[in-house]
Amino acid sequence: MDENVRSYLEEIRKLSFFAGADQQESLKWNVKWYREKASRSHRIFRFAGSLTVFLSVSLPFALTI
Repeated sequence: MDENVRSYLEEIRKLSFFAGADQQESLKWNVKWYREKASRSHRIFRFAGSLTVFLSVSLPFALTI
C-alpha cells in the first residue's frame, strides 16, 4: 500500500466518527441512539397509519346512520 494512503487511513481512524459507543457523534453512538429512539417512533407511525385506515373505513358507515 502506498505510504500516502496508509497515513490517510491512520488519520481517519483517529477521528471521533470511528470512536466507541460512549463518545457522542461517533458512528456507534448514533446507531445506539437511533435504536433506542426508533422503536417508539415506529410504533407511533404504525398506530397513526392504522388509525387512518380505520377512520377511512368507518366514515361511510358513520354517515349512513
